[in-house]
Amino acid sequence: MNRNVILALLMIFNFAACGPSKDVLKPGDILPDFQRALEEHYYFYPDTDYKYNLHEVYAEALASISDFKDPSADIQAVIQHLEASTTKPEELSQSTQRFMDEALKRLPDQSSYYIDRRSLKFLEDDSRKAGTGIVIRKDETGKFRIVDVLEGSPAQRSEVNIGSHIDSVDGEPVQGLSVEGLAARIRGPLDSEVKLTLDGRLYSLVRAQFPGPTPARNTWNISGKKILVVQIRSGLKGAASDLKNTLADSSDRAALVLDLRKLNFGEFDE
Repeated sequence: MNRNVILALLMIFNFAACGPSKDVLKPGDILPDFQRALEEHYYFYPDTDYKYNLHEVYAEALASISDFKDPSADIQAVIQHLEASTTKPEELSQSTQRFMDEALKRLPDQSSYYIDRRSLKFLEDDSRKAGTGIVIRKDETGKFRIVDVLEGSPAQRSEVNIGSHIDSVDGEPVQGLSVEGLAARIRGPLDSEVKLTLDGRLYSLVRAQFPGPTPARNTWNISGKKILVVQIRSGLKGAASDLKNTLADSSDRAALVLDLRKLNFGEFDE
């Protein structure tokens, strides 16, 4: 029975090939591990006619960043093409990461991403758990936009505007980062300062810890019937329990409207 790939792994990270001091990527070191991670972490569903060819994915990804013309490419062909494109280590590193980003975009789930080693180190640091209260999203052009500002947060107190684009964090440009990589840089130790440049304007925020937003509720009376409207803005741990409690207090409702327009972050299990 054929096993066909449907859903790709959610995250690829921590490749041992990265250098000891900074992440200058070498295609010959990292891309074999990249392919191995894909092959080992795919989910397979046997009862489907869906087929996926990684060699075609690689060729499309390579063509999107270079003059590659072939319809198919194995990982060795990718490595050879990238290595022949430049002799400058930084340019080769950037091309390698761009290839991985483009390949991951073409996987069936369309939500896989590569996290650089520095970002992963930040994410795993238990001392970096305080934040600013902004919710970010990366658009199709690669820019990061603030889609929500949480109540009681440093960002709200500093009057950070929803819709602003993030240019840099502590003077470091954010272009090329993943959402998780950017979030890892914005978060940090409690009461520490972070400088965000938003649409060219500098904001200095002091990181804090604050509760996630609870479901907001409102009641509409339409034709004598009670319509409960609940807005959910967070899927963090405990959000499901908060929603259950909100619904339990309104058993006499005739209908329920769940407003998910601002549900931009959280945990899948919730």
